[in-house]
Amino acid sequence: MRAIRSASFFLFPDFVSFSTDLQAFLPVRCLSPRHKRSINPRKEVSGARWPIACRRPVRYHNAMIARKLHHTRYRVNDLERTVRFYKEVLGLGEVRRHKSPRGSELVFLKAPESQELIEICFFPASGPVQVPPDLTHLAFEIDSLEDFGRHLASLGLKYSDGPTLHPGGGGGFAFIDAPEGYEIELIEPSKIQELA
Repeated sequence: MRAIRSASFFLFPDFVSFSTDLQAFLPVRCLSPRHKRSINPRKEVSGARWPIACRRPVRYHNAMIARKLHHTRYRVNDLERTVRFYKEVLGLGEVRRHKSPRGSELVFLKAPESQELIEICFFPASGPVQVPPDLTHLAFEIDSLEDFGRHLASLGLKYSDGPTLHPGGGGGFAFIDAPEGYEIELIEPSKIQELA
């Protein structure tokens, strides 16, 4: 048990607590700059055999936390067809493309006002891509659902769901299907919020 406890603190130095039945790697002292809250370091935790022992405060500003979202990856059956969809239908720009060490063909795309990237991956060795309904979706903000609907019509496309408009200029949303069945949500922001 002592060896396990030592290894736990070596692997997770900023997790500040544990119990001897190894069910509670839980931070018990949380010093948040915004909320200024602290949890009792001797508080009993349900399911733990012993009181939690506090080693040191959690640090929210170090390299142990995820700092920002960098990219989202979608694997596809037809790389060029999918890239063409995101460029022509959604207006995304191609940032770069390369082949990974394992042989995946990758294309990175970006919306004009976003920093996060979308990684489109083609790797036939993993088998064909089959996307079940409601698995995942990307959401993009647009100026007008009505104008975007006309843009889709000019390309021979249409919304797969919606548009659903909120009353009184409250914006709305709609969906279109990308290749392989990945859903894309289009969001028109509320005009009420812009005027507020």
